[in-house]
Amino acid sequence: MIITKKVDFFILLVLCFFSFSRITLADSGAHLIGMVGTRPMGMGGAYVAFADDTYSNLYNPAGLANGSGGEIIYSAGLNRRREAVPRFTDYFGAVHAFEVKGGSMGIGGALVQGRSKLVVEDETGRDKERQIIIGMGYTMPLTVLPGESVSIGVNLKSIKAEYTRLKNASDEATDYGLDAGVILDLGAGFTMGAAALNLKEPSFDLLPRYRTGGSPFDEPFSIEHIFDLRGGLAWQSPHGLFAGNDRISIAVDAVDLLDNSDGAVNEDIRFGVEWTTGLWAAEPGEGLVLRAGGFHWDNSDFNALTGGIGFKSNMGWKVDYAAFMGDATDDYTMHMLSFGFFF
Repeated sequence: MIITKKVDFFILLVLCFFSFSRITLADSGAHLIGMVGTRPMGMGGAYVAFADDTYSNLYNPAGLANGSGGEIIYSAGLNRRREAVPRFTDYFGAVHAFEVKGGSMGIGGALVQGRSKLVVEDETGRDKERQIIIGMGYTMPLTVLPGESVSIGVNLKSIKAEYTRLKNASDEATDYGLDAGVILDLGAGFTMGAAALNLKEPSFDLLPRYRTGGSPFDEPFSIEHIFDLRGGLAWQSPHGLFAGNDRISIAVDAVDLLDNSDGAVNEDIRFGVEWTTGLWAAEPGEGLVLRAGGFHWDNSDFNALTGGIGFKSNMGWKVDYAAFMGDATDDYTMHMLSFGFFF
């Protein structure tokens, strides 16, 4: 399908509208446990080497150049929207990949929305964040290193945090972050990736104050987005592995390789499988899609299984559902639904 200037202008218009809106959005820190986006969530959050769509804005900006054409997606959490853990996370993102001299380039943007309920010093509060991401990726063929191509990417993000306690006492602040990533296409369907999230670590010290002035609290509430170095390996089979237009994809990630979380999420191993079945597909990559995954959050002995189902039509739209089932509580299940357009 031909990408026109009108489509490019539409993407920019949508992003600008949300950037200047007063909608309260949440940080991407929630994807430490893989709950942002139906496709990554269905694969257990294993996405560093697999990223090739608009979710690259969060997991690895190098993937912004690995798709073809454009894509717009909105995904929403369907339940547990007012609980402490997990924080509910809604996502709106867009990406456009196109050929340039010597390779291909992708430009993307995203906003992530949500809130969580917190208890500090026996007082119930609510944490909200708004994150706006603008990213760029570039893919070029390899002539020296082993492999077929290498993709690099970077994104900038603006994060606005707000913390409210005692209903009328609140405070807010804004900081900025920087992510970078690389994906190496090794050939034979194998890719290897690394993502450095929060190279510049956004942090906030929020001291809730009444609207009329003054604060009932002595100590601020601190929020920090850690520098999170992730590595991943993925494999995609050729189309027609079993029959027709089907395809199998497998991905494995390791999170917080430098243990900057002080033992909170390091050694978090994630894995995921995606099967593009080829059922009801007019072209390869379309039709019914099934996903499954999981991870072990080593230092807190937190385990989770995930799954998903989706359908990509030949008319430029797709829909996906994902479920997250963890063992932190007796009923630790999340559901997410997304709808998108591609061109």
